[in-house]
Amino acid sequence: MDASACFELNGFKFNRTENTVEKSGVVVKLTNKVSEVLALLLSANDEVVTRDILLQEVWPNRFGADESLSRVISDLRKKLELLEPDLSSADETIPKRGYKFDTSIIKTNPNETVSVKKPTLSNRLGLHPCSEK
Repeated sequence: MDASACFELNGFKFNRTENTVEKSGVVVKLTNKVSEVLALLLSANDEVVTRDILLQEVWPNRFGADESLSRVISDLRKKLELLEPDLSSADETIPKRGYKFDTSIIKTNPNETVSVKKPTLSNRLGLHPCSEK
């Protein structure tokens, strides 16, 4: 994976290098596993990522990781909620299939300029290098 991977949309920013998410000036630190899951969900471009794929990619060859995935999804939702009310609903459970990150939930803050940098196929996760701060 490109170590300087990032995702930006309407003021929401995910920085895989720093394991952070940011919106409207609020920065929230993520654990490595939460960051890995979020990177996979964002790279799917609003498509469903199956539980099996998440388990294979984040917990390869680890028995019993299913409970860990559920805990990480719960943690991700809590972290997103810290950024903005209702943002946790962007991480959607698709029953009997997996999860998807619905980027249409990310709203523009009226005081921010709109920045859309959706993932590309430039690397394994499809995330682009973060812009300089």
